[in-house]
Amino acid sequence: MIIHNSSSNGSPNHKLLIGFQAPWNVSFPFSAQRLGSAIQIAVEKVNKNRSFLGNYSLDIVYKDTNCNPKVSLGGFIQQVLRENVTALFGPACPEEAEVTGLIASAWNIPMIGFVGQSSKLEDSEMYDSYIKIMPPLKWSSEVLVKTLEFFGWRHVAMIGGGLNTNTWEKVDALWKTVENHLRTNFKLTTELNFDTSNPDLLYQNIKHISTVARVIVVITNREDSMALLLEAERQGLMNGDYVFFLMQQFEDNWWKSALNSRLSQDVTRAFEMTFVIGQKSYEGHEYYDFFKQVFQRLKGHPFWSNLTSESEVSPYSVYLHDAVLLYVMGLKEILKEGKDPHDGRQVLEKLKTREKIRFQGKYKLCSQSQYFIALFF
Repeated sequence: MIIHNSSSNGSPNHKLLIGFQAPWNVSFPFSAQRLGSAIQIAVEKVNKNRSFLGNYSLDIVYKDTNCNPKVSLGGFIQQVLRENVTALFGPACPEEAEVTGLIASAWNIPMIGFVGQSSKLEDSEMYDSYIKIMPPLKWSSEVLVKTLEFFGWRHVAMIGGGLNTNTWEKVDALWKTVENHLRTNFKLTTELNFDTSNPDLLYQNIKHISTVARVIVVITNREDSMALLLEAERQGLMNGDYVFFLMQQFEDNWWKSALNSRLSQDVTRAFEMTFVIGQKSYEGHEYYDFFKQVFQRLKGHPFWSNLTSESEVSPYSVYLHDAVLLYVMGLKEILKEGKDPHDGRQVLEKLKTREKIRFQGKYKLCSQSQYFIALFF
């Protein structure tokens, strides 16, 4: 699907197409229905201001991949051979990125990631056309490792929601990244992934995990996380003898809302022995205004999203927006030198030699990010 941009600088121009891949299913944290308008906003900024690309303008070719590597690969081949895209933004899911990234590298087409990916994509020789602007997932694992080492905790268990109920677990890069770090540095006593909607299974697994470790790492979605922590509280695991680490890609407001509402003392107690580790969320009016703009635009063509508030907008939308502007900076230099904008290798060289750039988001080209640890002792 080509997303035509209605904005124009009022002069004849050459059209360049850029590819965009993300799942349509709104249950994914990086669903197109949660962030798709961010790429529209960025493209409009470029097309309205001739100082970016002169007589060139951008349009978007979107593909719903549903986090399926085969669909992503086939979609990318079509985007290149039929649409002649000059760059790919996404794919959002790690397993897709690992597959599609190989052909992008072989064809010298910039593939710009706006979601934290697995460690495989850190192989700069194999994935030499991949540009990431998100901090790698391993950084959150390293924060966890440093914290465990600081307290001298050596025995750790991992627990999460079932694969059928958690869309993020279908692309469990965060789980695998944390698991690898824990196996290397500590004694990983058990790993459990199960359907938390089954009360008997929930009770039995929390009971079991309490017998094999006192330090428990939780990696799952918000619903499963709350179910696990509440069951741990009911079984008396928040009495000071156990510690929980809730791992997140981003600082998520759901646990803040749960605590601030004070609607349930059980919820408050469920966080009394919990660390929350994740990348620090955005602050300041410019971010609130941006999320509001993304939210409003998502209601229109072509996404027609049913989100009910700005809080449901994906935090990845900032990185998607900035990924476009970052790419345009490299493209701008290529055009100034009179070179072919379809020469991906030239664009890649420009991108890889740039220093940090601040646009809407915080950190570009994986410059040092900020991680927070929230404690509720």
